[in-house]
Amino acid sequence: MGTKPRWILGIPCPGGMGISLGGSYGTADYREMQELYSDDDDYSPTKYDTNVAVSWSDTLLGRFSLGYYRNEAWDSDYNSRRIISSWSQTYKYFSVSVNWESDISRGDESDHDMFYVNVSVPLGRTGVSTNSWYRESEGRSSYGTRAMGSLNDDNQYTVGVSRDQDESVTDWDSSLNSNLHYTTLSVAAGGDNDSNTNYSAALSGGIVAHDDGVTFSPYPVADTYAITQLDKPVAGIEIVTSRGPVWTDKWGQAVVPSLTPFHESTLELNTQSLPGNLDVNNGRTAIKASHGAVAKWQFTTLSQRRVLLSVMRADGTPLPKGVSIVNDAGEYITSAPEDGLIFLNDISASHQLYAKVDGGRCKLNYTLPEADPQKFYEEIKGKCL
Repeated sequence: MGTKPRWILGIPCPGGMGISLGGSYGTADYREMQELYSDDDDYSPTKYDTNVAVSWSDTLLGRFSLGYYRNEAWDSDYNSRRIISSWSQTYKYFSVSVNWESDISRGDESDHDMFYVNVSVPLGRTGVSTNSWYRESEGRSSYGTRAMGSLNDDNQYTVGVSRDQDESVTDWDSSLNSNLHYTTLSVAAGGDNDSNTNYSAALSGGIVAHDDGVTFSPYPVADTYAITQLDKPVAGIEIVTSRGPVWTDKWGQAVVPSLTPFHESTLELNTQSLPGNLDVNNGRTAIKASHGAVAKWQFTTLSQRRVLLSVMRADGTPLPKGVSIVNDAGEYITSAPEDGLIFLNDISASHQLYAKVDGGRCKLNYTLPEADPQKFYEEIKGKCL
Protein backbone atom coordinates (compact mmCIF):
# COMPACT_ATOMS: atom_id res chain seq x y z
CA MET A 1 0.00 0.00 0.00
CA GLY A 2 1.68 3.20 -1.14
CA THR A 3 5.35 4.00 -1.26
CA LYS A 4 7.86 5.62 1.08
CA PRO A 5 11.38 6.08 -0.32
CA ARG A 6 14.06 6.93 2.22
CA TRP A 7 17.52 8.38 1.85
CA ILE A 8 20.44 8.88 4.21
CA LEU A 9 23.84 10.45 3.72
CA GLY A 10 26.77 10.34 6.10
CA ILE A 11 29.74 12.65 5.59
CA PRO A 12 32.90 12.03 7.66
CA CYS A 13 34.95 15.16 8.23
CA PRO A 14 38.46 15.81 9.59
CA GLY A 15 39.08 16.17 13.30
CA GLY A 16 36.48 13.63 14.41
CA MET A 17 33.59 15.62 12.92
CA GLY A 18 30.68 14.04 11.08
CA ILE A 19 27.54 15.25 9.28
CA SER A 20 24.47 13.15 8.54
CA LEU A 21 21.45 14.00 6.41
CA GLY A 22 18.30 11.93 6.00
CA GLY A 23 14.72 12.04 4.93
CA SER A 24 11.73 10.25 3.50
CA TYR A 25 8.54 10.94 1.58
CA GLY A 26 5.46 8.80 2.09
CA THR A 27 2.41 8.78 -0.13
CA ALA A 28 -0.96 9.34 1.55
CA ASP A 29 -1.91 5.67 1.35
CA TYR A 30 1.42 4.31 2.69
CA ARG A 31 1.23 2.31 5.92
CA GLU A 32 3.76 0.44 8.04
CA MET A 33 2.74 -3.10 9.01
CA GLN A 34 1.89 -2.17 12.61
CA GLU A 35 -0.18 0.79 11.41
CA LEU A 36 -2.51 -1.46 9.42
CA TYR A 37 -3.86 -2.91 12.69
CA SER A 38 -3.86 0.31 14.73
CA ASP A 39 -7.09 1.32 16.53
CA ASP A 40 -6.04 4.97 16.60
CA ASP A 41 -8.68 6.85 14.57
CA ASP A 42 -6.65 10.07 14.79
CA TYR A 43 -3.61 8.52 13.15
CA SER A 44 -2.20 10.61 10.30
CA PRO A 45 0.45 9.15 7.96
CA THR A 46 3.77 10.93 7.62
CA LYS A 47 4.28 13.00 4.46
CA TYR A 48 7.79 14.36 4.94
CA ASP A 49 10.43 13.31 7.43
CA THR A 50 13.77 15.12 7.34
CA ASN A 51 16.75 15.38 9.67
CA VAL A 52 20.23 16.84 9.84
CA ALA A 53 22.81 16.17 12.55
CA VAL A 54 26.36 17.15 13.39
CA SER A 55 28.63 15.07 15.61
CA TRP A 56 32.14 15.31 17.04
CA SER A 57 34.14 12.56 18.74
CA ASP A 58 37.21 12.81 20.95
CA THR A 59 38.97 10.02 22.81
CA LEU A 60 39.23 12.05 26.01
CA LEU A 61 36.06 14.16 25.92
CA GLY A 62 33.64 11.68 24.38
CA ARG A 63 31.07 12.03 21.62
CA PHE A 64 28.82 15.08 21.14
CA SER A 65 25.93 15.36 18.68
CA LEU A 66 23.29 17.94 17.78
CA GLY A 67 20.41 17.22 15.42
CA TYR A 68 17.28 18.82 13.98
CA TYR A 69 14.29 16.62 13.08
CA ARG A 70 11.13 17.68 11.20
CA ASN A 71 8.01 15.63 10.55
CA GLU A 72 4.97 16.70 8.49
CA ALA A 73 1.77 14.63 8.36
CA TRP A 74 -0.79 14.37 5.56
CA ASP A 75 -4.00 14.92 7.53
CA SER A 76 -2.83 17.20 10.31
CA ASP A 77 -1.88 20.85 10.64
CA TYR A 78 0.63 19.94 13.31
CA ASN A 79 4.23 19.64 12.08
CA SER A 80 6.69 18.23 14.58
CA ARG A 81 10.05 19.99 14.91
CA ARG A 82 12.54 18.72 17.46
CA ILE A 83 16.10 19.45 18.50
CA ILE A 84 18.04 16.58 20.05
CA SER A 85 21.49 16.85 21.58
CA SER A 86 23.55 14.21 23.33
CA TRP A 87 26.90 13.47 24.93
CA SER A 88 28.32 10.04 25.74
CA GLN A 89 31.59 8.63 26.97
CA THR A 90 32.93 5.24 27.99
CA TYR A 91 35.34 5.03 30.90
CA LYS A 92 37.27 2.10 32.33
CA TYR A 93 34.59 0.94 34.75
CA PHE A 94 31.39 2.55 33.44
CA SER A 95 29.79 4.46 30.57
CA VAL A 96 27.55 7.53 30.75
CA SER A 97 25.23 9.34 28.34
CA VAL A 98 23.31 12.60 28.65
CA ASN A 99 20.46 13.48 26.27
CA TRP A 100 18.23 16.51 25.84
CA GLU A 101 15.27 16.76 23.49
CA SER A 102 13.11 19.81 22.86
CA ASP A 103 9.86 19.96 20.86
CA ILE A 104 10.15 23.48 19.41
CA SER A 105 7.01 23.14 17.30
CA ARG A 106 4.72 23.83 20.27
CA GLY A 107 6.16 27.19 21.16
CA ASP A 108 5.43 28.23 24.75
CA GLU A 109 2.22 26.21 25.14
CA SER A 110 3.78 23.83 27.64
CA ASP A 111 7.06 22.34 28.67
CA HIS A 112 7.80 19.58 26.16
CA ASP A 113 11.51 19.28 26.81
CA MET A 114 12.92 15.95 27.89
CA PHE A 115 16.20 15.43 29.68
CA TYR A 116 17.67 12.10 30.74
CA VAL A 117 20.94 10.72 32.07
CA ASN A 118 22.00 7.10 31.77
CA VAL A 119 24.88 5.36 33.57
CA SER A 120 25.86 1.75 32.77
CA VAL A 121 28.20 -0.28 34.98
CA PRO A 122 29.32 -3.83 34.06
CA LEU A 123 30.10 -5.80 37.22
CA GLY A 124 33.48 -7.32 36.40
CA ARG A 125 33.49 -10.84 34.96
CA THR A 126 30.17 -11.87 36.49
CA GLY A 127 28.28 -11.21 33.25
CA VAL A 128 25.98 -8.80 35.11
CA SER A 129 25.57 -5.19 34.02
CA THR A 130 23.62 -2.41 35.74
CA ASN A 131 21.92 0.57 34.18
CA SER A 132 20.76 3.61 36.18
CA TRP A 133 18.89 6.61 34.78
CA TYR A 134 17.22 9.90 35.61
CA ARG A 135 14.60 11.51 33.34
CA GLU A 136 12.69 14.81 33.26
CA SER A 137 9.87 15.30 30.79
CA GLU A 138 7.04 17.83 30.68
CA GLY A 139 7.74 18.91 34.25
CA ARG A 140 7.77 15.36 35.62
CA SER A 141 10.80 13.51 36.94
CA SER A 142 11.55 9.82 37.38
CA TYR A 143 14.56 7.64 38.03
CA GLY A 144 15.41 3.97 38.25
CA THR A 145 17.95 1.21 37.94
CA ARG A 146 18.10 -2.14 36.17
CA ALA A 147 20.34 -5.20 36.34
CA MET A 148 20.80 -7.64 33.46
CA GLY A 149 22.74 -10.89 33.41
CA SER A 150 22.92 -14.56 32.51
CA LEU A 151 22.44 -17.54 34.78
CA ASN A 152 24.09 -19.66 32.08
CA ASP A 153 24.24 -19.82 28.28
CA ASP A 154 20.52 -20.60 28.04
CA ASN A 155 19.00 -18.30 30.68
CA GLN A 156 19.07 -14.49 30.76
CA TYR A 157 17.30 -12.28 33.27
CA THR A 158 16.52 -8.64 34.02
CA VAL A 159 15.43 -6.99 37.28
CA GLY A 160 14.47 -3.34 37.53
CA VAL A 161 12.92 -0.73 39.81
CA SER A 162 11.79 2.83 38.99
CA ARG A 163 10.31 5.75 40.85
CA ASP A 164 7.89 8.44 39.59
CA GLN A 165 8.72 11.34 41.87
CA ASP A 166 5.55 13.32 41.17
CA GLU A 167 3.10 10.45 41.63
CA SER A 168 5.10 8.85 44.46
CA VAL A 169 4.81 5.50 42.69
CA THR A 170 7.54 2.87 42.78
CA ASP A 171 7.40 0.19 40.09
CA TRP A 172 9.36 -3.04 39.84
CA ASP A 173 9.67 -5.57 37.06
CA SER A 174 11.58 -8.75 36.30
CA SER A 175 11.90 -11.16 33.40
CA LEU A 176 13.54 -14.47 32.54
CA ASN A 177 14.22 -15.67 29.03
CA SER A 178 15.07 -19.39 28.75
CA ASN A 179 16.20 -21.28 25.68
CA LEU A 180 14.75 -24.76 26.26
CA HIS A 181 16.56 -26.07 23.15
CA TYR A 182 13.33 -26.88 21.30
CA THR A 183 11.33 -23.77 22.25
CA THR A 184 11.94 -20.48 24.08
CA LEU A 185 10.18 -19.63 27.34
CA SER A 186 9.72 -16.02 28.42
CA VAL A 187 8.25 -15.18 31.82
CA ALA A 188 7.82 -11.76 33.40
CA ALA A 189 6.41 -10.26 36.58
CA GLY A 190 5.96 -6.71 37.82
CA GLY A 191 4.14 -4.52 40.30
CA ASP A 192 4.13 -1.29 42.27
CA ASN A 193 3.80 0.00 45.83
CA ASP A 194 -0.02 0.17 45.45
CA SER A 195 -0.15 -3.66 45.50
CA ASN A 196 -0.76 -3.90 41.75
CA THR A 197 0.93 -6.92 40.20
CA ASN A 198 1.10 -8.49 36.75
CA TYR A 199 2.47 -11.73 35.35
CA SER A 200 3.00 -13.13 31.87
CA ALA A 201 4.45 -16.19 30.19
CA ALA A 202 4.98 -17.05 26.54
CA LEU A 203 6.46 -19.81 24.41
CA SER A 204 8.01 -18.99 21.05
CA GLY A 205 9.95 -20.74 18.33
CA GLY A 206 9.16 -22.69 15.20
CA ILE A 207 7.87 -26.08 14.01
CA VAL A 208 8.90 -27.66 10.72
CA ALA A 209 7.20 -30.68 9.12
CA HIS A 210 9.48 -32.46 6.64
CA ASP A 211 10.04 -35.82 4.99
CA ASP A 212 11.62 -37.35 8.09
CA GLY A 213 9.14 -36.06 10.67
CA VAL A 214 8.41 -32.92 12.69
CA THR A 215 11.23 -30.89 14.26
CA PHE A 216 11.00 -28.01 16.76
CA SER A 217 13.18 -24.89 16.87
CA PRO A 218 13.73 -22.39 19.71
CA TYR A 219 13.79 -19.59 17.08
CA PRO A 220 11.33 -18.43 14.42
CA VAL A 221 12.03 -20.17 11.10
CA ALA A 222 12.78 -18.03 8.04
CA ASP A 223 11.82 -18.87 4.46
CA THR A 224 15.35 -20.15 3.74
CA TYR A 225 16.43 -22.77 6.26
CA ALA A 226 17.92 -26.24 6.66
CA ILE A 227 17.26 -29.59 8.31
CA THR A 228 20.41 -31.15 9.71
CA GLN A 229 20.77 -34.55 11.34
CA LEU A 230 23.19 -37.07 12.70
CA ASP A 231 23.47 -40.52 11.15
CA LYS A 232 22.52 -41.88 14.60
CA PRO A 233 19.47 -40.96 16.72
CA VAL A 234 21.28 -39.05 19.47
CA ALA A 235 19.56 -36.16 21.29
CA GLY A 236 21.04 -33.00 22.79
CA ILE A 237 23.95 -32.49 20.36
CA GLU A 238 24.65 -28.77 19.89
CA ILE A 239 25.09 -27.36 16.39
CA VAL A 240 26.28 -23.75 16.12
CA THR A 241 24.57 -21.67 13.42
CA SER A 242 24.62 -17.99 12.47
CA ARG A 243 21.21 -17.58 14.14
CA GLY A 244 22.33 -19.24 17.35
CA PRO A 245 22.89 -22.77 18.69
CA VAL A 246 20.35 -25.52 17.98
CA TRP A 247 20.14 -29.02 19.46
CA THR A 248 19.25 -32.39 17.97
CA ASP A 249 16.06 -34.11 19.12
CA LYS A 250 15.63 -37.80 20.02
CA TRP A 251 15.82 -38.67 16.32
CA GLY A 252 19.10 -36.80 15.86
CA GLN A 253 17.48 -33.97 13.87
CA ALA A 254 17.57 -30.18 14.25
CA VAL A 255 16.32 -27.13 12.37
CA VAL A 256 18.80 -24.50 11.21
CA PRO A 257 16.26 -21.63 11.40
CA SER A 258 17.76 -19.34 8.79
CA LEU A 259 20.32 -19.38 5.97
CA THR A 260 21.62 -16.40 4.01
CA PRO A 261 20.32 -16.89 0.46
CA PHE A 262 23.02 -17.32 -2.21
CA HIS A 263 25.78 -17.10 0.41
CA GLU A 264 27.57 -19.76 2.43
CA SER A 265 26.18 -20.37 5.92
CA THR A 266 28.46 -22.24 8.32
CA LEU A 267 27.29 -25.07 10.56
CA GLU A 268 29.58 -26.41 13.26
CA LEU A 269 28.89 -29.36 15.52
CA ASN A 270 30.06 -28.80 19.09
CA THR A 271 32.13 -31.92 19.77
CA GLN A 272 32.02 -31.18 23.52
CA SER A 273 28.31 -32.03 23.48
CA LEU A 274 28.88 -35.49 21.97
CA PRO A 275 28.61 -38.56 24.22
CA GLY A 276 31.94 -40.00 25.28
CA ASN A 277 31.65 -42.95 22.89
CA LEU A 278 30.90 -40.83 19.81
CA ASP A 279 33.16 -38.90 17.45
CA VAL A 280 32.32 -36.95 14.32
CA ASN A 281 34.04 -37.47 10.99
CA ASN A 282 33.77 -33.79 9.97
CA GLY A 283 32.04 -31.42 12.36
CA ARG A 284 32.05 -28.31 10.18
CA THR A 285 30.35 -27.55 6.88
CA ALA A 286 29.09 -24.61 4.80
CA ILE A 287 25.68 -24.64 3.09
CA LYS A 288 24.79 -22.43 0.13
CA ALA A 289 21.09 -22.25 -0.70
CA SER A 290 18.89 -20.18 -3.00
CA HIS A 291 16.12 -18.00 -1.62
CA GLY A 292 13.19 -20.02 -0.30
CA ALA A 293 15.09 -23.32 -0.40
CA VAL A 294 15.14 -25.99 2.30
CA ALA A 295 18.64 -27.48 2.55
CA LYS A 296 19.58 -30.79 4.17
CA TRP A 297 22.83 -31.93 5.74
CA GLN A 298 23.92 -35.04 7.63
CA PHE A 299 26.85 -35.29 10.03
CA THR A 300 28.60 -38.65 9.94
CA THR A 301 29.61 -39.97 13.35
CA LEU A 302 31.98 -42.67 14.51
CA SER A 303 30.88 -44.83 17.43
CA GLN A 304 33.69 -46.23 19.59
CA ARG A 305 33.81 -48.05 22.91
CA ARG A 306 37.08 -47.36 24.69
CA VAL A 307 38.21 -49.60 27.52
CA LEU A 308 41.09 -49.51 29.98
CA LEU A 309 41.67 -53.18 30.72
CA SER A 310 43.44 -54.25 33.92
CA VAL A 311 44.90 -57.69 33.14
CA MET A 312 46.47 -60.29 35.43
CA ARG A 313 48.09 -63.54 34.33
CA ALA A 314 47.21 -67.00 35.61
CA ASP A 315 49.91 -66.83 38.29
CA GLY A 316 48.47 -63.55 39.64
CA THR A 317 51.17 -61.28 38.20
CA PRO A 318 50.27 -58.34 35.96
CA LEU A 319 50.78 -58.56 32.23
CA PRO A 320 54.24 -57.06 31.53
CA LYS A 321 54.65 -53.58 30.08
CA GLY A 322 55.24 -53.53 26.32
CA VAL A 323 53.46 -56.80 25.56
CA SER A 324 51.84 -56.83 22.10
CA ILE A 325 48.08 -57.42 21.79
CA VAL A 326 46.88 -59.17 18.63
CA ASN A 327 43.60 -60.52 17.23
CA ASP A 328 42.65 -64.01 16.03
CA ALA A 329 44.58 -63.50 12.80
CA GLY A 330 47.70 -62.39 14.64
CA GLU A 331 47.30 -58.77 13.53
CA TYR A 332 48.76 -56.18 15.87
CA ILE A 333 46.21 -54.14 17.82
CA THR A 334 48.12 -52.29 20.57
CA SER A 335 50.74 -52.66 23.31
CA ALA A 336 50.54 -52.57 27.11
CA PRO A 337 51.68 -49.05 28.15
CA GLU A 338 52.15 -50.10 31.79
CA ASP A 339 52.33 -53.35 33.73
CA GLY A 340 48.89 -54.94 33.77
CA LEU A 341 47.19 -52.19 31.71
CA ILE A 342 45.87 -52.23 28.14
CA PHE A 343 43.96 -49.37 26.49
CA LEU A 344 41.67 -50.46 23.67
CA ASN A 345 40.29 -47.73 21.39
CA ASP A 346 37.40 -49.73 19.95
CA ILE A 347 36.38 -52.93 21.67
CA SER A 348 33.61 -55.40 20.92
CA ALA A 349 32.44 -58.48 22.81
CA SER A 350 32.74 -60.48 19.60
CA HIS A 351 36.43 -59.68 19.13
CA GLN A 352 38.88 -62.15 20.67
CA LEU A 353 42.25 -60.72 21.70
CA TYR A 354 45.55 -62.32 22.74
CA ALA A 355 48.71 -61.17 24.47
CA LYS A 356 52.07 -62.34 23.04
CA VAL A 357 54.11 -63.25 26.10
CA ASP A 358 56.85 -65.72 27.08
CA GLY A 359 57.31 -66.92 23.50
CA GLY A 360 53.63 -67.79 23.15
CA ARG A 361 50.33 -66.11 23.70
CA CYS A 362 47.51 -66.10 26.23
CA LYS A 363 43.86 -65.34 25.68
CA LEU A 364 42.36 -62.18 27.19
CA ASN A 365 39.24 -63.06 29.15
CA TYR A 366 36.93 -60.23 30.25
CA THR A 367 33.23 -59.40 30.49
CA LEU A 368 31.91 -56.17 28.99
CA PRO A 369 29.19 -54.53 31.12
CA GLU A 370 26.38 -52.53 29.56
CA ALA A 371 27.94 -49.59 27.71
CA ASP A 372 27.81 -46.12 29.28
CA PRO A 373 27.69 -43.68 26.33
CA GLN A 374 28.61 -40.72 28.54
CA LYS A 375 32.01 -42.12 29.52
CA PHE A 376 35.05 -41.47 27.37
CA TYR A 377 36.40 -44.85 28.45
CA GLU A 378 35.40 -47.64 30.83
CA GLU A 379 37.58 -49.52 33.31
CA ILE A 380 37.18 -53.29 33.52
CA LYS A 381 39.26 -56.22 34.81
CA GLY A 382 40.35 -59.33 32.96
CA LYS A 383 42.72 -62.29 32.95
CA CYS A 384 45.14 -63.62 30.37
CA LEU A 385 44.89 -67.45 30.38
